[in-house]
Amino acid sequence: MVGIKILLTYIHELKVIITWVNPLRLEILSFFNNSTQTLERSEELLKQIESLGGIGHWEIDLKTGENKWSDQFYRILGLDPNQVKPSIDLALSVVHPDDRELARSHYMNSIRTGQPFKVEKRIIHSNGEVRYIISEGIVELDADKKATRLFGVFKDITQEKQQEIELQKNQSPNRKHPEYNAGFDIFSQRSGLLSEGF
Repeated sequence: MVGIKILLTYIHELKVIITWVNPLRLEILSFFNNSTQTLERSEELLKQIESLGGIGHWEIDLKTGENKWSDQFYRILGLDPNQVKPSIDLALSVVHPDDRELARSHYMNSIRTGQPFKVEKRIIHSNGEVRYIISEGIVELDADKKATRLFGVFKDITQEKQQEIELQKNQSPNRKHPEYNAGFDIFSQRSGLLSEGF
């Protein structure tokens, strides 16, 4: 998102220069206006997709240590982008203490090997609620095969995970043992129990 804003500022500055210098300015300005509108539309579409999907993205410049988080990433964590500065330390501090080392090891292994990662973990939302997250990331390598950037997404799967936990709690003892289920299912079908809503 920050990169797009810098690009938009750059395009605006170029438009001002072109207006004074180039006799073909109308054609060039039209091109830049269309490009700007396309970039703005892409940025808005990305925000909508992230919001609908419960997905936020983040990136870390491994050379400078600079972190960038999308608005939806902040929302998933329950943080205000105007109140906190994104950092690796802050991101790891919201990970549930029991999952923190697992998360750290996946990130570090990815940076070391250049391989993507995927990890399910819990975070502590700013309101104290435990949320379930799937975090996936990829590493960008330079010409020397050294990690330069880590990019990833956070998918909030809390609702699905809570449904899964509730389903496991509500399973009858026989449902946990398929060998007992088979006989019940055959009996149910023959006796008509299934068709009667049981």
